[in-house]
Amino acid sequence: MVNLHKGDEVRAEHRYADRFISPDEFQWESQATTTCAGAKGQRILHHAREGRHIHLFVRYHPRDAAGKGEPYVYIGTVRTLRHASEAPIRVWFSLDQPLPRELWQVWSAV
Repeated sequence: MVNLHKGDEVRAEHRYADRFISPDEFQWESQATTTCAGAKGQRILHHAREGRHIHLFVRYHPRDAAGKGEPYVYIGTVRTLRHASEAPIRVWFSLDQPLPRELWQVWSAV
């Protein structure tokens, strides 16, 4: 579950580098405590060979103008393409279904 827009009210250590690279690729950044060797990092990086599926849910803002939580949009399943760095880990995922054009136009500006 990802919030794309990280406003000034979000602490700097929680402004993860999450964004759509293209309609077929998503970049995600883990929490600072997640390492490649740790259990969570291993589950993310090796999900396919372990028979696991990662489901991506995205929203632009955490809250709407009335202060209510924005609903997440189900994007579908993703597969790890590559990763870089450690604590946090930056991971690039391939979307199994391309992001709809309308969402790409809005969310790619983030």
